[in-house]
Amino acid sequence: MTGPSGFDSKTGSSTPVPGAPRSTPWPPAQPVFVGRAVTLPKVPVEAIARHASAEGCQFILTGPLIQPDARVLVILGSGDDLRATVRWRVGSRIGVAFDSTASDTILAELAAPFSKISVLPLGEISRD
Repeated sequence: MTGPSGFDSKTGSSTPVPGAPRSTPWPPAQPVFVGRAVTLPKVPVEAIARHASAEGCQFILTGPLIQPDARVLVILGSGDDLRATVRWRVGSRIGVAFDSTASDTILAELAAPFSKISVLPLGEISRD
């Protein structure tokens, strides 16, 4: 039976949900693991924004995890972007502080459901 998320519990497969963002819009990168950290080619990680403010935002990542103190570029579907620093990480969630204050337009896009948001790591990330 297929649920609202598109996941079929009998077959273990999922089908796309109309209107939902794609899970992987870019081709997968070939990571280079060194211990517990990895350096990826500059490939954005898809994210869901939560608790956005003009100074920062919480993101739920759908790909490799980014370590605290890492520099990132937050890329919005509109083409706008913001540079930020990761301040904390808990599981697949990260909290970032923006380098500059986010405009009302950017905040509206961060708050919009099904908004396409990517976080581009500019340094090392973790594989845990």
